[in-house]
Amino acid sequence: MIRDQMLLPSHRFILADVKTDKLGHPLVDGRSTVSAFITHVVFMVSQVEKINKLAWLYSTGKLSSDQRTLIFCNSRHNVAYVCERLQQLVPPLHVTTLTSRSSATAKMGTLKLFRSGVSTCLVCTDILSRGIDFENVVYVVHYDTPLEFDTWVHRSGRCGRHGVPGYCYTFFQPESINIAKPLVAHLKQTRQLIPPKLQEYANQSLVDTFKSSLFYHPTRSYRSSDPQRQHPVMGRGTPRFPDYKQDRLNQNFRPL
Repeated sequence: MIRDQMLLPSHRFILADVKTDKLGHPLVDGRSTVSAFITHVVFMVSQVEKINKLAWLYSTGKLSSDQRTLIFCNSRHNVAYVCERLQQLVPPLHVTTLTSRSSATAKMGTLKLFRSGVSTCLVCTDILSRGIDFENVVYVVHYDTPLEFDTWVHRSGRCGRHGVPGYCYTFFQPESINIAKPLVAHLKQTRQLIPPKLQEYANQSLVDTFKSSLFYHPTRSYRSSDPQRQHPVMGRGTPRFPDYKQDRLNQNFRPL
């Protein structure tokens, strides 16, 4: 009887054909992860330009002080910095903050202010990226690009719910090159605009990044008595540096 029930159509398992990139990572299906009502905009900015770019979004009307906005940061120190600077650059804006260090009473009060519309701008960490559903959130700003693409997906999913259009702004930095490839794949599948520099980062594979890091940050041998310890271990084998001790050096190889 159990076997017959398992053969019913409702209990059948369908094997999905997962598409992967050159490195074997699964490509993201934007239709099943992030709402189709979200418009994504990626800004290629440096660390010092981000706060001015955020104020520019408010001054140009791309972010409205009348609509609910979630600004995500990677650390509570950045949360405090963004809150302080926004209050200086955009005076009419009522900004609240929420981090893991906030007390339970402070969390309840902040969420109540945000849900009621008294505060329309909430600067927070990833504590609000999952598990909490806000109604009528129109804007999401990735002030700090997350370390993982899944976190970016959950952050972006805070807006564009219940058929309400949402706008997601990402401040991308070169340090976040590890999520460039899945981010570009998602933007392509949702037919969003892709900055040329972001596409260039996505085209660089992990192997190319590792090779360039070895070139710009040479490694040395582990033995301090090595007469050639000032030269990169990976650079030996050339006519200038013979390969007569390469096997022994590889056994004691340690990066700095």
